[in-house]
Amino acid sequence: MNTQPRMLKQKDLRRLMKVRLLNKTQEKAAIKIQAAWRRWAWIRYQEQRALEQEQYEDYNFGCDCGDWLCTGCGEGPPIPCVMCGADCRGSDYEKWSLCSRRCMVRECRD
Repeated sequence: MNTQPRMLKQKDLRRLMKVRLLNKTQEKAAIKIQAAWRRWAWIRYQEQRALEQEQYEDYNFGCDCGDWLCTGCGEGPPIPCVMCGADCRGSDYEKWSLCSRRCMVRECRD
């Protein structure tokens, strides 16, 4: 068995170097194309997001109470319950910032 490394001919060596160079060039080109595509996709995403935000701001959903389905109550921002965080506006317990008797009992116990 011959253990000597095989010597390449000059022609084979050139062909091998050419293939390696071509592969490296293709890899670099692919990386550049992917980076350009990512930049383009990110810019497009930002444009769409800005357009959606602009369209959302054009709609006047209700008033400033925070309820999207509000028809314009004009009552102002919601009053969060000190116990559970639910909206207390319009309840009997509005002045205590509690939404229900259950939350009032819990507040008194604590």
